[in-house]
Amino acid sequence: MALSKQITPATWLNRFMAWAKAAGYHVGEHPAYGGVTPGVHTRGSWHNDGLAADINKNGPRERAELVHAMTVAASFGLAVIFARDGVVGVARNHQGHLHVDVGEWSNYGDGNVRAARGDAKVWNLQGAVHLDGADRDNLYGPNTDKRLYALAASSTHGGGRHPYGVKFTQDVVGARTDGKWGGASRSAHDAAVADAQRALGVHDDGVWGSATDRAWRLVRKLYGR
Repeated sequence: MALSKQITPATWLNRFMAWAKAAGYHVGEHPAYGGVTPGVHTRGSWHNDGLAADINKNGPRERAELVHAMTVAASFGLAVIFARDGVVGVARNHQGHLHVDVGEWSNYGDGNVRAARGDAKVWNLQGAVHLDGADRDNLYGPNTDKRLYALAASSTHGGGRHPYGVKFTQDVVGARTDGKWGGASRSAHDAAVADAQRALGVHDDGVWGSATDRAWRLVRKLYGR
């Protein structure tokens, strides 16, 4: 695939690579992950500029794991080359690994298509409820939804409840998990709410109210929750 214009900040590639590493994938052909193999990529390649990387994961579920990583990469707005749907064009050389970059074209095996445009909202919501490593995948799934529900429920607006236990809520807000919901936990809760509000695009006053609740429910609806 010829180099196209960059449409995604390198920060999102860095975040994806950090996720991939935490999820047990091998990240390579990038200056920060073992360097770029001489002769494999041309000197003008985005690999050498830190704007592309190769991802693989050996094992009996290799293909399924790579398809999942492709979905995560697309959620970050990254272009992907992988022979998921065939071997048209450059995809024929990417049957056992993903190529990811910050450009505008992907190829899933049946020709070039426009790369997905990433959305920082889920990534930032996952950060607000203290998901990290392999769990912070920029995909709004049941774990993310559960933690946001716990955050909402523990607010005054939500009735000050802890549907999964106090320790779980404390983990969500980044407080000490001692099972005692005191001043430190409430302060951590308000800070987590403010982070979530910034991700949702509402006033970040640290108070989960009706406006925050509506914005969150729109996100839930968007992702089929």
